Formats: sequence, structure tokens, C-alpha cells
Amino acid sequence: ETDTLLTYSFVFCNTGQDSALIKRVESSCNVIVKYSKEPVQPDISGTIDILLDVSETIGKFNKSIYVYGDTSAGDVVETH
Repeated sequence: ETDTLLTYSFVFCNTGQDSALIKRVESSCNVIVKYSKEPVQPDISGTIDILLDVSETIGKFNKSIYVYGDTSAGDVVETH
């Protein structure tokens, strides 16, 4: 890669009956995560923006992002 900052946006939809809130996000080193602290209402989409600093990365790499919310399993699904 020639860029030093890679970006990706995960778009999700709240398919539950109640508002959904992202409580916290944990990520690997060199990963910046941006998301709204406001609740996502039912049938509304939200976005989690991921920025990855690859300025000191050589070769293949794996990064992890864990999202914790206040919803039941299956209430919020990722969409593209």
C-alpha cells in the first residue's frame, strides 16, 4: 500500500424493537474507531468508521475490532 491511513465504514441497521447503543469498542493497536454515542433507533442505520495506520506495517497483518452494545444477540445486523 502507498497510503499510510486506510479507512473502512461498517454500516449496520437496528432491526430490534428498541433503540440500540454502542457501549464501547475495543480494537487492536494502530486502529482508530469512530462511532456515534447516540442511540440508534429501530429501523435506522448507524456507522462505525475504522481508520488503520499502516505507516509502519510491512507485509500481511490482522487487526481485530470488538463492538459491545446494549442489544440482544441478533437485534443489530451489519449491512452493506
